[in-house]
Amino acid sequence: MVGYHDSEEAVLFPKIEESIGIKGVMDEDMAEHAAFHADFDTTKQYIDKCLASTSEYRGTDLVKILDTYGSAFYDHLAPLNYFPLTSTTSPYEKLVMQPRSTR
Repeated sequence: MVGYHDSEEAVLFPKIEESIGIKGVMDEDMAEHAAFHADFDTTKQYIDKCLASTSEYRGTDLVKILDTYGSAFYDHLAPLNYFPLTSTTSPYEKLVMQPRSTR
């Protein structure tokens, strides 16, 4: 989860901006990532602690951690919110639908 999240920011989002040719087109997604980035780190730390000593695991503790960012993460992954360029309300929709040679 953390690796995928980080690779989106480092590789995928810049490549999308580059291919579309609009700087900042992925800013909304980056802001959504910022909303749960620290919580991902907390989740990873908790899981690492539990892997080191299984006696540390408490399901209720994990649920509490996940609840801190669950709705922000869900909203980020929701189909129309996750990739706003496919949204019918996106200002970039017409640009994305045009063949690259006409942009």
